[in-house]
Amino acid sequence: MKDGVQYSQSAKRRGQERLFMELPDRDSKKGWGLKLELVQWNGRRPVAQVVVCSETRLQEGSPMKKAIGWFAVLVLLAAPAAAQIKTSPLFIIERDKNTNVVHYDARLTADGKLDPREPVIAYWAERAEGSPREELNWIEKKMAYGFTVKPDPSVNGYKMALVVAPEKQIIVKKVKDAVHAEGVINGRPVVLEKLHIHASDMLVGYKVHYVEVYGRDLQTGERLREKMVPK
Repeated sequence: MKDGVQYSQSAKRRGQERLFMELPDRDSKKGWGLKLELVQWNGRRPVAQVVVCSETRLQEGSPMKKAIGWFAVLVLLAAPAAAQIKTSPLFIIERDKNTNVVHYDARLTADGKLDPREPVIAYWAERAEGSPREELNWIEKKMAYGFTVKPDPSVNGYKMALVVAPEKQIIVKKVKDAVHAEGVINGRPVVLEKLHIHASDMLVGYKVHYVEVYGRDLQTGERLREKMVPK
């Protein structure tokens, strides 16, 4: 509670955050009540809503009423831009420890092209359909699941490298109406499907013992597997 305004944050569950600004109700003469809700998906871009919970009785021209008005306008203006954000699954990384999976998705612009500002995103989610999402933390990005991605005109897309397998070059590109993460398994070009990390927990982070890489042959569709041991 600050200056009569209550701020709270709830529903912070794996990529779905809601930030509330709630103005408590007062009596009929001085009363006012308003609840603004800002919804953020994937922890990255807002998809906004404004919810009015009761009548507002703010004095015309008051600083509070002006502030609320501008806040509502900005929130609503953010919604159409956020709604244009699209994603397309690329591949996943799983561990033998639990059912949590790191998903790597391509971010697309409204016209279906790879978003140059952030072409690839990563997040945790369980295997079940519709499971909530969660951002990778700093240690996870540094020790195993982080990545770099850079534009490369020579491949008509982006070159991507994973922390857990930096020697395994990945090319993210759009092929017709689909977006692929392409690589090489046993000397054959493939569309990557998943990596399976065999690791043990340490006091800080993980110790990776080996990584299994799975994909489909670009020409035949045959499923291929390769085992990699970190150097």
